[in-house]
Amino acid sequence: MHRLARDSNISQATAYRYLHEALDVISSRAPGLQHVLADQEAANELILCLDGTLIHTDAVATRKIIGHTDQDDITDDDDPGYRTIGWFSGKHWCFGGNLQVLSNRDGRPLYIAPVEPGATHDSTAAEKHIFAAVWATGLWIFADKGYQGAGPRVKTPPKGNRLNPGDETIREIITDIRAPTEGGNAALKHYKALKHVSLCPMAITKITRSVLVLISLHYDPDWRSR
Repeated sequence: MHRLARDSNISQATAYRYLHEALDVISSRAPGLQHVLADQEAANELILCLDGTLIHTDAVATRKIIGHTDQDDITDDDDPGYRTIGWFSGKHWCFGGNLQVLSNRDGRPLYIAPVEPGATHDSTAAEKHIFAAVWATGLWIFADKGYQGAGPRVKTPPKGNRLNPGDETIREIITDIRAPTEGGNAALKHYKALKHVSLCPMAITKITRSVLVLISLHYDPDWRSR
């Protein structure tokens, strides 16, 4: 923010004051899911890659209840005034927001779903925000093992250490198709604003969609004029 204010010839206080307004404007240009799916079908690109990523946040403020350890989730049943520690990811052992990212086969992020608390399983978040719209199209989703059983058009690698030759080949093919997606998610975290979010965790949605707009312009400078 200091450099942005300096380059724009305004005070740092003014830059922070208009931070959220700027995020609202930029993020509003991010493509919606229906638009992305229609573009993919029109281009005859029938494969999308889905992956979840965690954006680190500050710890969600909670009050410890007698009888609970620091690792316990505090639920509303314990006290109506307390909130659950749903933003803590047991998988990554840190606080953060779960993002579901749809990419094309080149690894370019096309759509980012609204953020969910870090404790949310990837398949649960995708079912809430993505799957229903995809099932209404002829598109296929390639994903990792965490999405196994999500639906007939979700292709995931077979599980197990001792696979038969056929399953081993399927796993290699799916892994190769999804490989660029891993790089796409890493590119999201290349942006300093997403390395650690100290704002309200719900702001992650606006920040990531603003980043998605910048990425889209990087791939296609004429993208915003369409």
